[in-house]
Amino acid sequence: MLLKYHKVIVHVFIWMMFFTLHVTRFSPVQGAYPSVLRATLLLLLYLSVFYSNWFLFIPKLYIGHKYAAFSICLFSLLFAGTVLRLGIEQHFGFVSDYLKMQFRSAMPFRGFLLSFGLLSVLIILSSLFRITEYYNQKINDEKIWLQQRNEAELKLLRLQLNPHFLFNALNNIYALVLTQSEKAPDSLMSLSQLLRYIIYETATDSVPIEKEITGLKYYIELESLRLTQKEMLTVSITDELPSGNIIPLLFIPFVENSFKHSNINNGGFIHIELKSTGNQLHFLCENSIALTPKQVDGLGGIGLANTKKRLQLMYPDAHLLIIERTDSMFKVQLRLEL
Repeated sequence: MLLKYHKVIVHVFIWMMFFTLHVTRFSPVQGAYPSVLRATLLLLLYLSVFYSNWFLFIPKLYIGHKYAAFSICLFSLLFAGTVLRLGIEQHFGFVSDYLKMQFRSAMPFRGFLLSFGLLSVLIILSSLFRITEYYNQKINDEKIWLQQRNEAELKLLRLQLNPHFLFNALNNIYALVLTQSEKAPDSLMSLSQLLRYIIYETATDSVPIEKEITGLKYYIELESLRLTQKEMLTVSITDELPSGNIIPLLFIPFVENSFKHSNINNGGFIHIELKSTGNQLHFLCENSIALTPKQVDGLGGIGLANTKKRLQLMYPDAHLLIIERTDSMFKVQLRLEL
């Protein structure tokens, strides 16, 4: 509760300190009642000046980029405040000895300049604190907005990814069932494990690395069931991976792309490699490209585009993604710092 109103408490405490010190300073000279009355009038003046700038001029004019109007209003406020302060000092008979000396000196405006300077300091403090508070709040709001946007986009990406993987997996199993292949039961088991991972494990922003790798292995196993030249698929995934978490479904889109666009059943190849160095993951996926473009579904670009976007959102300064393409080869290299 106190944290919620800590700014108000600080303001009240500072003004109470001003009032107390003012009364304490002038009571021995002017008496208790005049000192309290003088301090009350000055406090009301200072509050008016300080918070007129805080609640009105800064939000409406300065933040609204109306700098000319802001300057004019500040000067008018300072001038009016200075006149009122001198009026309090003179007409209510609470003029300190120091101010009397200034009024009687050879420079009749010295007292005016003194009051103007004091109120200028008050205005400067009000402006500095209020503008700093505004920009700090703006930065915090932008961070919250960016975080909410990232979370919303990641949820949308997952909604796009899950049906995409299921669509391709069911196509593969359908082809095996049509041919009454003995591989169909194995493919169903691989699909079951893969769907278990996608549905139950990827609902969060990150998953343990070992679970992501296990899901990747199931996907490769599922895709390899339809290969006629399995020796052209080489997979090297180290068992010595660092502990920690990673965003889910990170590697599968690259592998999916390689199976979709390679000519592996017609003399082509796919090479997949995953290893670690310290706290870095190194992923490589390379495949040949068919001389004659393959007929693929219209969802082909979703996986790669989403993965690029997810990397930018979740690892903006902690990843290096290099994609190379020639007439006969497509190569993806990803370095990720955990």
